[in-house]
Amino acid sequence: FDLMAYFAGYGFNRSHSVAYALLAYCTAYLKAHFPNEFMAALMGCDMENTDKLMRYIGDCRDMGLTTLAPDINDGLYGFAVSGEHLRFGLGAIKGVGQNAVTSMIEERQANGPYQSFFDLCERLDFRQVNRKVIEGLIKSGALDCLGMPRWDMLGNMAPVLEWAQRQQTDRQEGQISLFGGSAEGAAATAPNIDAAPPWRGSEQLTCEKEALGFYFSSHPLMALQDEWRRLVSTTSRELADCQGGQSVTVGGIVTQHRSQLTKKGDRMAFLTLEDLHGSFEVTVFPDVYRDCISACESDAPLIVRGKVEGDSDGRLIAQRIVPLEDAATLGEFKRLTLTLPCHLEQQTLLQVRDLLQRAPGTCDVMLALRFADGEDMNLRAANQFNVTPSMELLAQLEGLLGTNNVQVA
Repeated sequence: FDLMAYFAGYGFNRSHSVAYALLAYCTAYLKAHFPNEFMAALMGCDMENTDKLMRYIGDCRDMGLTTLAPDINDGLYGFAVSGEHLRFGLGAIKGVGQNAVTSMIEERQANGPYQSFFDLCERLDFRQVNRKVIEGLIKSGALDCLGMPRWDMLGNMAPVLEWAQRQQTDRQEGQISLFGGSAEGAAATAPNIDAAPPWRGSEQLTCEKEALGFYFSSHPLMALQDEWRRLVSTTSRELADCQGGQSVTVGGIVTQHRSQLTKKGDRMAFLTLEDLHGSFEVTVFPDVYRDCISACESDAPLIVRGKVEGDSDGRLIAQRIVPLEDAATLGEFKRLTLTLPCHLEQQTLLQVRDLLQRAPGTCDVMLALRFADGEDMNLRAANQFNVTPSMELLAQLEGLLGTNNVQVA
C-alpha cells in the first residue's frame, strides 16, 4: 500500500498516458524505418554532451550504421545523413563554434568545395575563424579531404594562415602581384610546406580525443574486444541501470586520476575510466588503492571488480583493480559458466571436458542447460573440473560452444 500511495503522487492519468504512448510509438517507428535520420537528430540534440555522443555512436555501431568522420566539404553544423551513412557534425568539434562553421559552409556553398589546405585558409573569414578552430578541424580529421596529412597541416599552420591573411589584405587594398590575381599567382607566392614527422597511430587517436572528446576512428580497446567481452559483466552504458550494492566486473582505460589523503592520512583515489560505450567513475579506498597504484597510473586497460554505489548513477566502489593482461590468471574469477544447448553432440561435450581438465585451478564451473521447451537448469560441475580461466582456454571453449555461451565472473 505504501508503494501504491507513493506512486499516486505522480500517477499517469489516461490523457497523460495516451500522449506518452503516441510519442513512444512515433519514436519507435522513426528509429525502425529511418534509423540514420533518427540517430542524426538524436545526436544533434546532445552535441555538447560527450558521454551521450559516445554512447549514441556505439549504438549506431551496434545497429549496423556507419558514422563518417567530420568533413569540411560534406559536413554541416549538426549531424546529418550523407548517402547511406551518418556524417559527424562540425559543431560537435571542441572549440569550433556555430558562427565559424556557418561562415565556412556559406563560403563552400557559394564558391564550391575547398580544393586544398591553402585554398581553405585563403577563403576563410578570419573574423569568424581563428587558429583554434583550424587546429580543431585538423585534429578531428575534418580536413583530411584536402589531401595533406594532419601532421603537415598542424606543423605548417602558422605560416599558411599568415600567407592567407596577407593574400586577403592585398586583394582588399587592390594590390596585384607580378603573376596577377589568378590561382596560379596565389600558388606561386604560397609558402613551402616543411614535412613534419608522421604520427604514430596512438598520436592520431590522442588528437581525435582532444578535438572530439572521445576516440573516433578507432579505440585503444578495439583490438581487445574478444578479451573484453569474456571478462567484463557490465559496460559503462549499463551501469546506470544497476542497483546499489550490485557486484559487477567492468573495464576501461583511465582518463582521469585524482588521489587525495583521508583524515587518517591514507591515500585513496577517484578514477574516471572509459570503455567502448562511454565513461564511468570509480572510487578506490586506501586498502584497495595500495595494491593497484601502479595499475591506476598506467595507460594499460584495466579490469575493475566492485559494487555499485546506491543512488550514484553508476559510480563504483572498487574491490579489486588489475591490468587486463593479468585478469584471467590472478584468480580474479570465481565462476566459469558454460551454456549448453540441449542438442549438443556427445563428441563436443567430451572435447569440453578435456579442455577443462587440461587447465586445473580454483574457478568453479557452472553448466547452464537450455532445453527446447524453454526450461533452464543450472548445474555445478564437480571440483575435479575447476579451472584457471586463461584467455586461451576461454577462446577454445568459445570455438566449441559459441561466443555468447562462455562467461566468467
